[in-house]
Amino acid sequence: MPKRPYSLGVLDNRGSLRVWIMGLGIGGVVCFAPAKGQSQDCAPPPLAPLNVLPAVGAQNVTIDAWVRVEYPHGYFDENGLGPGGSPEEMLRLFRCGPCASSCDSPQRVEGNVQRLQDFLFFVPSQPLEHNTLYSGQADGKEDSLRFRFCTGSSEDRFAPQFTAQSVRIRSEEVGPSCDLPEGGFRVGVFVPEATDDGPLGSIEYLLFLTRADGLEAPRLVDRVRHFGSDEITMRLLIDGAMASKLICIQVGVVDGAGHLTMGEREFCFDPLSKVRFYGCALTRAKSSPILLITFCLGLAPIIWKRARRMRYLSLHQQRKPSTNDEPVFG
Repeated sequence: MPKRPYSLGVLDNRGSLRVWIMGLGIGGVVCFAPAKGQSQDCAPPPLAPLNVLPAVGAQNVTIDAWVRVEYPHGYFDENGLGPGGSPEEMLRLFRCGPCASSCDSPQRVEGNVQRLQDFLFFVPSQPLEHNTLYSGQADGKEDSLRFRFCTGSSEDRFAPQFTAQSVRIRSEEVGPSCDLPEGGFRVGVFVPEATDDGPLGSIEYLLFLTRADGLEAPRLVDRVRHFGSDEITMRLLIDGAMASKLICIQVGVVDGAGHLTMGEREFCFDPLSKVRFYGCALTRAKSSPILLITFCLGLAPIIWKRARRMRYLSLHQQRKPSTNDEPVFG
């Protein structure tokens, strides 16, 4: 029985983020922002494939890999049909020969095509051959995407190795745009690169929003492929109303075979004050009332001092001017 693609973002009854390796139910990446404004010149994406995994030109692809092609959000209708035809006709894979070959006589690879949300998956009926060049094509209404990759000789047996202990978070206010018609905040999340027994080009970094005003369940808000860098950059867009409350995120890494590793911690921050609460465990299954009480008591002195100062300034502003009054320094 062919393997099924992975599913992300399931919340169990204890409130912790769990990830199941079965059907992809992410529903696309969501940036927390209002609908696009009519005044913005926001051209829709072309009716064509957006990207493919394994990446174009990838080397040492594991022999148990499948092909995944992403299409624009809403490309397929409720019946699973797209402007380019049925999914089974839109994605094809061919075997060329040794990796150094020119692919003059490609042979069709047997397999089945599965559609899940805005993705097409080609799942080969048999493992890919060792050290072999493969080519393929994904069709769309306006354009097609052609790709090639070369296999190695191993399977992807293990999940990526990833430690999110040194996540950096940086937020900045931004003006109106297609993603934020009324402006808001762009939050940059910087994480260290992961390692894996499969090709690094097939690794994706996942950014989950786990705590925010109006959030009922963890939401996937960004997906970024691995690239040649010691640090991976992801982003989260939020409007002004959401920025007024505490926000928590969690990072995961998934490889081309669907193995996923979640970061051990959540990271919470206030976009307005830029205060970070690293290792926040407010929504983790292992959190306890003691942790919550400690967190609240730690903030209490800051809140009390701020309220006391505001009251002090208010009383001085209400007093009548006097030559004996001294200036109040902030």
